[in-house]
Amino acid sequence: MAEQGKLMVVRHEAHTGLSATFAAAINAGSPVKVTAAKTVSAAVAGADIAVGVSHHTKTAQNITDGDNRGAFRLRGDVMPMTSSAAIVAGAQVEIAALGKVVTKSTGVLFGIAWTAATAADQEIQIIVL
Repeated sequence: MAEQGKLMVVRHEAHTGLSATFAAAINAGSPVKVTAAKTVSAAVAGADIAVGVSHHTKTAQNITDGDNRGAFRLRGDVMPMTSSAAIVAGAQVEIAALGKVVTKSTGVLFGIAWTAATAADQEIQIIVL
């Protein structure tokens, strides 16, 4: 934190990476999407919403051998929020009443569910975009 007159400037340091399970082969530098709770795979289609970029290359053989853990650099922050209904991991979410999150329907995209919620009023981890 640096002081400039009466204004305080705070420098935010970006995430270096988030640990995840890789669902399939991927190259380092590839965009990733959430496919299940704390699991990512390559974002390869126009409709895929990338939440970050892979730090690791994982081959199909790595995945088969169980060497499927790695890290990716986040596009946003992971924040704990409260669900307003059941939400599956990887779902697009929007803000609902009382500041809770719900699976996106007609609202503005807020983020991607990093974990799942099985009912309303549960804590869920959201990657904020």
